[in-house]
Amino acid sequence: LLLPIALNTPARLLPLFVVLSLEVLFAGVCFLAFPMQEIFPPRDGEAGKTVMFFVADSLNLRYNDLPSLHVALSLTSAIALSQQGRTWGRWFYVTWGLLITVSSVLMHEHHIADVATGSLLALAGMYILYPRVSTPDFVRAARLEYICLVQFSLFIRRHRRYLVIAALLYSHSLLRWRRTRVLRTGFCLLQAIDDLLDGDRLSVTDPRLVAEDIARQLETGQFATDRLSVLAEALAEDLHALRNESDDPVAQVVALIRHMAIDRERVEQGLIFDADRLRRHHRTTFVHSLNLLLIAAGASTRAADVPELVEAFGWCSTVRDLEEDLQHGLINIPADVVEAARRDGASLEDARGFVSAAAVRGWFEAELRRADSLLNAHAQRSVASDDPA
Repeated sequence: LLLPIALNTPARLLPLFVVLSLEVLFAGVCFLAFPMQEIFPPRDGEAGKTVMFFVADSLNLRYNDLPSLHVALSLTSAIALSQQGRTWGRWFYVTWGLLITVSSVLMHEHHIADVATGSLLALAGMYILYPRVSTPDFVRAARLEYICLVQFSLFIRRHRRYLVIAALLYSHSLLRWRRTRVLRTGFCLLQAIDDLLDGDRLSVTDPRLVAEDIARQLETGQFATDRLSVLAEALAEDLHALRNESDDPVAQVVALIRHMAIDRERVEQGLIFDADRLRRHHRTTFVHSLNLLLIAAGASTRAADVPELVEAFGWCSTVRDLEEDLQHGLINIPADVVEAARRDGASLEDARGFVSAAAVRGWFEAELRRADSLLNAHAQRSVASDDPA
């Protein structure tokens, strides 16, 4: 209970949290591998009837004796606290930890072997693991991954398809964690900005200002400390390493963010594009985003090599959230189709009714046939075998 007070910042508390968590994980594996049982007789006397012992015994499971987590967690905490104080404080906390350790044997809660292994676990945690996880780089990396998880939780709350995306992305990252960080940070940053601009996420600040601020930070290399800025800084760091004579991925991120901001203008001004302009708008979006994905994946293919795939992504973006976008005022239906639906009595105020109008349904069926032909044409290309990445 003293730890959050003594280590009063996340950067100081996080490394110890990691150490304690890994100690619990290691001990749990030992409990399963070496299920030990106490040979002491049942506790007799008033001590065993106190509330503290009742709570502790209620929480305890059987066979979880070696190593003693009671000792490991207490001694780890005592060592961590002793490193924060003056000389008398250091001796106070170390003595406290040693007394807890000795009392575990004297009160017949643990055997000497349990206490010895628990003590070794605490010492290994604090003097081998802790120095490695308390570095600024580790703390920064941990905060970054936490931000990504928070963003994914927000995406998943909006639509369950993001749960599938998260599962695929994290499973792909398992054996190449650092190298694939660019995929996680890139997806989270760009999807979060897209949600802000489309109205899928509330913001106290004008979403266009948020997007432009992130774009400016990427251009200047001067980053703030809020969550989106932390994602942007890590993404820029990773993308700079992928830059070459023909690719400037950071510039593509900036261009993509500013292009996505057009959707906010469409909502605020009630703009309705014709079919050609709508397709050009989505084509530009997915030329940038697909190029970024291919660069991050180490592929030699670029969006220009797979034009049908770019168009198919544009189609998917249009129809996937059609009704939801209409509710936010983002109209991804061509102007002539909108006018035809209006003439039939449909109103944009009723998104569900509007997408059910005959003109919209006819357009949708034509778009479905177009998407099918695009994917068939893409399947005929040999790019997949030429570029495995």
